[in-house]
Amino acid sequence: MIADWQLIGFAHGVMNTDNLSITGSTLDFGPFGFMERFNPAWINNHSDHTGRYAYQNQPAIGHWNLNAWLPHFMRLEGVTREALADCLAPYEATFMQHYQQGLCRRLGLPHAKESLTLAFEWLTLLEDNLLDYTNSFRALLGLVAPNEHHYEEQLLSTMTNELSDDAKQVWQDWSTRYMAQIQQQPLEQVIDDMQHNNPVYVLRNSMAQRAITAAEQGQFEEVSRIFDLLANPYQVQAIATLLDTMPPTPHAPQMPISCSS
Repeated sequence: MIADWQLIGFAHGVMNTDNLSITGSTLDFGPFGFMERFNPAWINNHSDHTGRYAYQNQPAIGHWNLNAWLPHFMRLEGVTREALADCLAPYEATFMQHYQQGLCRRLGLPHAKESLTLAFEWLTLLEDNLLDYTNSFRALLGLVAPNEHHYEEQLLSTMTNELSDDAKQVWQDWSTRYMAQIQQQPLEQVIDDMQHNNPVYVLRNSMAQRAITAAEQGQFEEVSRIFDLLANPYQVQAIATLLDTMPPTPHAPQMPISCSS
């Protein structure tokens, strides 16, 4: 579950021990949010002054929560502390395997060392240039299959226009090596993986605020539109507006929210 959060850019915001379910389901939607400009240290809960629940800390907090929860099983006959420790031993390796596999799928590449090198270089490019996390991943379809994905071509153009001259050189080098790897894969499978693992739409705070403002005035059409939009986030939709995929300006702080938001 937490690996999937990281892949999609979701931050829970308040992952206390009581907010972690053994079912592997996300619960207690309070100060949650979706990453816009990529910043692994992003804190989306305005009361999280130390960054305990920052996006990049979620995997470690998941492990901490489970470690705090497991001793309750000591009440059961025959259960030892050593056995409980063994239960958590595979946590990091399991998380990393799922996360790395998902990251490669987002790029349309097989799970391999060369793919992971490209993937982490890509994340560094996003971070160094504060690029939009969702749009940038989706924009790669405009590079891989431009004639079939005009919307993604536009995203790609917007992304590259934000880069400085030095960053554009880094992008050119990376994209050349990336396309060399892509061309070794069946294109149909590449496109399918990228379409099904890179959403076009996520619930941005600005989207939610517009719907809230309208609802407070007794107008619920925007709530319904966003619900329909996010019910099928992996397909470009006619009901979308430019504001649905517009990130905040670079260096603008992303709106933090509270448990009562």
